Amino acid sequence: MLIVYPDGNTNGENGKYIRPTPLITISQNALKNKMGQFGSSYEINLNGTIVTSRESTVQDEFEEVIPTGLNLQRRLPEIIARQNELREYFSRDGLYIEILDIDANAPKLSFYAKVNSINFDEGTWVDTCRYTISLTADYLIDSTNKVTIDGITPSGNIDTPVTGRKTVAELFISSGLIEDFNDTWAIETDETNGSVVAGKFVPRSYRLTRNMTATGKNIMGFQRQIRQILIL
Repeated sequence: MLIVYPDGNTNGENGKYIRPTPLITISQNALKNKMGQFGSSYEINLNGTIVTSRESTVQDEFEEVIPTGLNLQRRLPEIIARQNELREYFSRDGLYIEILDIDANAPKLSFYAKVNSINFDEGTWVDTCRYTISLTADYLIDSTNKVTIDGITPSGNIDTPVTGRKTVAELFISSGLIEDFNDTWAIETDETNGSVVAGKFVPRSYRLTRNMTATGKNIMGFQRQIRQILIL
C-alpha cells in the first residue's frame, strides 16, 4: 500500500491512499567525489494505472467509492477527474509518502519527496490510463524511523566508515547532509620575504593556503522532525 500526505504532515487524517497501488522503483545515486562518498540521493518512480468501473484511484475514508458498472459516457470524465486528483496531491515539494504492507501497519519505508514530473500515457482513456510520477528524495527512512545506511554522511573524516543508525535530526546534528564539498591546499613561494631557519637567514618563504567549501541539501520535512526530537 502507498499513502501520500500532500502537505507533509502526518498528523490528522489527510493521508491519501493511491489505488490501485502503483509499481515502485527506487534508484540510489551515490554522492561522491575523488575524496569519497558522502551520502546518496534517490530517484523514485511510481508507475500506476487509473482504472474506471471500480474504486477511486485516490481516496480516503471520507470519499464516496465510485460504483461499479460505470457507463461509457462517465468513464472519460472519471479518468480526467482522477488525473486532476493526482496532480493536486503531487503538486508541491515536501510531501510525505509511506509504503506499507497489506495490513497497513507501521510504514516499512517512507520519505519526503520533491516532485519532478507527472506523465499520463497517450490513449483513449476509456477503461484505463497509465501514469508515471517521478520523485526525488534526499534520504529514506526505514521501519525503525532511522535513515538507511547509504544516505548517511560520515562524521569527521570522509574515509571513516559509517557506523550506527540515526534519525534525520540526529544525522543533521552530528554530520549534516551535503550534496557536494571540496577541500584543496595550495603552496605559494614568496621571494620578497625571507625567514630565519636554525639561526640562518633563508631569503625565501612559503604561503600555505587551505580552501574548504560545502553545499548543503535543502532537506524536506527536517524542521518538523527536529521539533519532534527536541520535544521528546
